[in-house]
Amino acid sequence: MKIKILSVSLLLAVLASSSGGVVPAKQFKVVELLAKDGESRIATIRVNDQSLLFESNSNSDAVLFSDQACFTINNKDKTYHLQSYAELQTIASRKAVEIAEFWVSSELMPQNLRALGERLRTILPKDYWRRVHGNPGMVEIVMLFGVPLKMTYDGRNTYQAKVVESSGPDSLFQVPAGYKKLDN
Repeated sequence: MKIKILSVSLLLAVLASSSGGVVPAKQFKVVELLAKDGESRIATIRVNDQSLLFESNSNSDAVLFSDQACFTINNKDKTYHLQSYAELQTIASRKAVEIAEFWVSSELMPQNLRALGERLRTILPKDYWRRVHGNPGMVEIVMLFGVPLKMTYDGRNTYQAKVVESSGPDSLFQVPAGYKKLDN
């Protein structure tokens, strides 16, 4: 697997300058992962200055990365599961083989999560993914490298991202009230 770090500062500057009008107080970025047809949305990633919310279109689960832990939120049965980053590091150590190229941007990550990913990468040995004989999941890619913008598998684009500015309530980046915590 190859991870390519992309700079999206220019893209974000263009988006910000083209939005016009008054800037909302609670801004965040939205990254939509699109299928190779360019229309079908695979997932949505919302990023504010402290958290990242990953929502797949294929199921009712969402993954919220905060500076304390990772929360898997089941919107169907209104429960959530908490995993520490230490637990996720253990899981990541069991996966990975080179099968695809991912283009990612760490600049879209909140600063505290970016720093966590940098620290975790320094812990991993050289050729880590190749030696563990597994595949990194999207959670590991986001946590260790950044927001995925494009994936190529066997020379073909599997998805590409569309980044837009958006705004919304702070509650979007929290486990919803009333959800029941599941034991590990």
